Amino acid sequence: MKSSLFKDLRFMMYILFVVLAIILILPRPTNGVIVSYAPEKNPCGLKEGDVINEINDRPIKSVDEFLEAIKGVSGHLTLKVNNVPRSCDLAPNETLNITVKDMPTTNLKFGMDIQGGTRVLLKPVDANVTPELMEQIITTINTRINLYGLKDMNVRKVGQDLIMIEMAGASGEEIRNFLAKQGKFEAYIPLLVENGSSLAVGNETLEVKILDGKVKVNGRVLSRGDFITVDDVPVKFVNVTNNTAVFYAKIFEGKDIVMVYTNYPNSGLARSGNGYEFFFKIKVSEEGAERFAKVTKHLKVVFGSSGKKYL
Repeated sequence: MKSSLFKDLRFMMYILFVVLAIILILPRPTNGVIVSYAPEKNPCGLKEGDVINEINDRPIKSVDEFLEAIKGVSGHLTLKVNNVPRSCDLAPNETLNITVKDMPTTNLKFGMDIQGGTRVLLKPVDANVTPELMEQIITTINTRINLYGLKDMNVRKVGQDLIMIEMAGASGEEIRNFLAKQGKFEAYIPLLVENGSSLAVGNETLEVKILDGKVKVNGRVLSRGDFITVDDVPVKFVNVTNNTAVFYAKIFEGKDIVMVYTNYPNSGLARSGNGYEFFFKIKVSEEGAERFAKVTKHLKVVFGSSGKKYL
């Protein structure tokens, strides 16, 4: 009798465990997205692990719905976070500056060893990196994640000087390629030089002559696309029209852009006349600043309708 009762209890426990396992594994309705990254200071006080259920009374069930809901939002913002109403105010051109991921479809939580993927730790070369710079680096990486539409990458700060990147279903080589990949950036300032005048950059001037559609600089005939160096600044010959030769002086390239400030008030939209103008601040290298000073040294300053000075 006791043996039979013991067997019945064991069978019931087995059935109970099976039912619980099925409940855990079965897909469940999702309502919201999980905050996978949030800077220490953000306008709505969000933190990692928060679940955003609604934005401006709009239910959020996926990352795509979240991105669509925050597109172009500004001013007063109403949220439902962890099923609790919350509101905050965004300054002009300010964003939530967070990264989110889809809610899991089951209660089971898998580690990277089961789920698959790679975890990478990054440490800035500069030993005296500031918390503000760390936040700017993380924001830049998250911006690239959003631009590339990568939903399964998580970026967060670890301690004071480490950044951890996790990417599901990716290898270390793929993450390295993602971080190293960059576009080619070059910035030029056009210089218009009339026949018989001088091409002046910094402390060097070269004589420019135009004859029968051909351009000579200090006696050398240039073809379109040719580069010359004027006071250590690369200058490209672009075109010739009537009595004027057009040159492009290179002031910046990718390595000269030390930092692009995307946070308010260092970037945004500002009213200009009957419209708006976009602005952002950048930090450039000493070499880039020196080239910019050389190229603009001989340019005339003009005043716009608002009284601002332009080159």
